[in-house]
Amino acid sequence: MRHSIRLASQQISLLESLNLDIEQCCRGTGISIDDVMGHSDNIEADSLRHFYRNLVREYGDIFLGVLLGDNFSITYTGYLGLALMSAPTYYHARNIVVDLPQILGGDLNCSLQITKTEFAVKICGTRSGENDLFDFMSNVCLAASHKIFRELCDCDVLVKHVYFMHGDEDKENIYREHFNCDVSFNAPSNKIVFPKKYLHMPLPRADINVFKLMELQCASSDRRLSKPREFRYQVEAVLSSVECDSWNVEYVSRQLNVSPRTLKRKLESENTRFSEIINKARETSAKKYLLSSDCKVEFIAQRLGYSSAASFGYAFKRWVGFSPSEFRRLNVESLV
Repeated sequence: MRHSIRLASQQISLLESLNLDIEQCCRGTGISIDDVMGHSDNIEADSLRHFYRNLVREYGDIFLGVLLGDNFSITYTGYLGLALMSAPTYYHARNIVVDLPQILGGDLNCSLQITKTEFAVKICGTRSGENDLFDFMSNVCLAASHKIFRELCDCDVLVKHVYFMHGDEDKENIYREHFNCDVSFNAPSNKIVFPKKYLHMPLPRADINVFKLMELQCASSDRRLSKPREFRYQVEAVLSSVECDSWNVEYVSRQLNVSPRTLKRKLESENTRFSEIINKARETSAKKYLLSSDCKVEFIAQRLGYSSAASFGYAFKRWVGFSPSEFRRLNVESLV
């Protein structure tokens, strides 16, 4: 999986503010500080984990994971962030939240536990010698879950309790101060617990149409993650991570380290073509622009690489049965 370079650049900026040796943390990762701060396109999950591993090895303080998690923002996560921000309630977004560990670069899983009085975001995984980042990444994910919830609600939220599988009792007061609640160490699982009242509380930026559209895009991302052997999902992943003006076979081929001819051949072996994937990506982006902005049709057509608004309109009507203007009007009216 590839991650937005914005995530890496923000984390590095935080660590620099703590006067940590960033070059030492980047050693052997393939991550160039110049590339990160220059906002090149993406970063591989393995490189991000190698960076975290260097950080833990160099400083030996897993509380840094809490600081990095709290530095996270849903604005770094593309379609997932848009889906979260537009969700009517946190409960609507529950199936998207479970992708959080993968977004953060961790080899962990996330689940939502609901009882009569509370709900918890639980971080799961194998705590073994092969997963030396388990405790650190659990801290990252729990703190990021807290930060995301605050961003969604646009206010402070009450945390009832935070449980950690690791033992870091010497810093208990620091953990308590950070989460503003009781904390427990050497617990059976890693989880952060909230009052159930937050689960169905209306969110301030709710937009059901945008949410449904972004939820579909996130589901497509899930399929790409669960089927890494299918080459088309790798192509879709590249397209979803860059602006439309980079949607060409030469650029995508470079990102996947194959020649344009090999890219086309691999797609043909899966009974699809690059042009078909591009059209699907254009349809998804067109709907996003029409539902979540007031951009003129001419502007959207240009952004998606069409020579004119008329050619874009013809393609859009072929996709959904309505012109772009009709599609926008009908969806706006449904919100009134």
